[in-house]
Amino acid sequence: FAQVMGRKRVVLAPPRAAAVLHPYPATHPSRRQAQVPAATDWEDAALRSIAGGGGDVDGGRGSERVVEASLSAGDVLYVPPFWWHRVEAVGDEPVASLSVVTPSEEEFAFAAAYWQRVPFGRLRSREERVAGARLLLTAVMRKTLRRDDDDDDDDSGDDDDGHHTAPKSPAAVVAELLATRYVPLYGNALGLGAGDGDAIAASMACSLPADFDCGARDDAERGAASVSRDVMGRVGQLLDEAAEGVAAALRSGAITHTAGVQTLLLHDYVEEIARWAVGACNVGLFLQRCFR
Repeated sequence: FAQVMGRKRVVLAPPRAAAVLHPYPATHPSRRQAQVPAATDWEDAALRSIAGGGGDVDGGRGSERVVEASLSAGDVLYVPPFWWHRVEAVGDEPVASLSVVTPSEEEFAFAAAYWQRVPFGRLRSREERVAGARLLLTAVMRKTLRRDDDDDDDDSGDDDDGHHTAPKSPAAVVAELLATRYVPLYGNALGLGAGDGDAIAASMACSLPADFDCGARDDAERGAASVSRDVMGRVGQLLDEAAEGVAAALRSGAITHTAGVQTLLLHDYVEEIARWAVGACNVGLFLQRCFR
C-alpha cells in the first residue's frame, strides 16, 4: 500500500480478531469485510484483549496486536495476508494511494482444498445433497482439528496458537461460525441470539421445508436405511478421501503458521459446501439445524 499524496491512517488487526470484528458470511456480497465498521470499535479494549499484545508485524505467530500506522506521501505499508485493515483519510487535502494485491502463500495452499474431487454428482435429490454435505463437512472438521497423535475419529486438535487443546466437535466449530458471522446479521431469525427476528426473517426470505431433517430420517421407499446410510454406502469412501485432502490443505504450515487463518478458511469452506446443498439463502439455517 503506497501513499502517493496526502495522509492516511491505517488500523491493522490480526486474523484471529475475526471473533470480534465479525466477518460477513462467505456467501454474502460483503464477504471478507468486517461487520464492525467504526475505527473506534477496532481499538476497543476487548479487541486488544483477544488480539493479544506485543510482537512484530510480520504475519507470524508473534503478530498478535492491533497496529496503527500514519502514512504520508512516499510511505509504503505492507499488509500481511488475512490481516484486517481499515483506511481513512486524514485532513482536508486531496489524497491518493496505490494498492497492489497478489495471491498469498495461504491462498495457494487452500486452493488445493477446492481442487479435491467430491462425488456430489452422484447425489441427485435434495435429501441426498444435504446428507452428503453434512457427512463431508463433519469429516473435514474432525480431520482438520485432530491432533497428529489422534486417529481420524477423534475431535481433538490444537488451537490457533498451536496449544494442545481439548476436543472440539463439529458442532462446536459450527456454533463458533454462527456466532461470529450470522448472529450479528440474523439474530433471532436463526433462534441464536439478539436481533429483530421478524424484520430479519423477512429480509432473509429464507426457509427450509417443515420436514427438513438433515438426511437422518428413515426413508420408507428405501426400507429401514436412512438417506445418510444410503449415501455412505454409495460414496462414503470417496467423501472420506475428499475430506482428507481438504484437511491436509488446511493443516499445512502455510496456513497454520498465522493464528486465525485456519479458522477463517475452514469456516469459508463449510459455508461454500452448505451453499451447494441448500442454496446461499439457507446456509445459516442448515448449519444451525444439522450440527447441533
